[in-house]
Amino acid sequence: MDQIWFATKYLIGSTSKEIPYEIVYSLKTALDDWEINQRFLITTALIDDPNYFFQALDPSKVIRQFLPKVKIDGLIQIASPRLYRHKPLNIVALYHELGHFVDDFHKVTSNSILLHPPATTDQVALQQEIYHRKEFFADLFAASYSGDAIKFFLQKFAPNAPESLTHPSTTNRIANIDTFLKSRNNKSISIIKDTLNTKKLPLLRRRFTSPDITTSFNNIRPYQIQNDRELHGILEAGWKLLQDIEKAPFPPWSKLDNEFEAERIINDLVEKSIRNKMLKQKWAYGTTH
Repeated sequence: MDQIWFATKYLIGSTSKEIPYEIVYSLKTALDDWEINQRFLITTALIDDPNYFFQALDPSKVIRQFLPKVKIDGLIQIASPRLYRHKPLNIVALYHELGHFVDDFHKVTSNSILLHPPATTDQVALQQEIYHRKEFFADLFAASYSGDAIKFFLQKFAPNAPESLTHPSTTNRIANIDTFLKSRNNKSISIIKDTLNTKKLPLLRRRFTSPDITTSFNNIRPYQIQNDRELHGILEAGWKLLQDIEKAPFPPWSKLDNEFEAERIINDLVEKSIRNKMLKQKWAYGTTH
């Protein structure tokens, strides 16, 4: 009953008009890169607190027992704050949550423990290492699609967060992301790369291109996304433009009365840009199939 309740909550969230379907479309596109040859449905729940998480239970196993005609292999259940449902720059954290699903599905962290066992026999320290490896993988997964966007998100929403049992410190997470995006290695990145390579899984690499959105957005027009790499990269481009405006406002942004208007407009333009790409693809698919 608990699993059915979870599934109902997420499925309702995914069919409501509040669903951030633009970012879900981007997540589905990312999932296609990871050799998951099963029919997974990405479902979302909008929650009324400032947390993001991936639900590891698979209620679809229970659902199939009662509804055998439902043709899905599993549910990917992701939750994000209701407040940010139309703010894709903030919902970039869902790439991190999708990374947790990919990690669990391919058993990346558990295999990394076998290939590169921690030098400790203390159970608490071992558990912490497992948690931290999971977070580092999810961070790098997000960075491989959103670039600096996930770093900017962490700096804004988890500044100076200390190390805990379940999470590395924000400082270490950002340093790890920077190292990865500069195509360098450290111990954590090397362990992940070696594990993926040994398991013959797709490698973590830059899967985005940050488009030049300045002209379009300065004219308050959506940008025409050219391909899937730009689909992901527009999140980094949006964050960088917003930061430039906040540092030194320039026209037309300097003419806004409210300091929060620029953030609202840029989020709106990013959302519309993704929506236009999605509709264009669906239209092309519908007319050729």
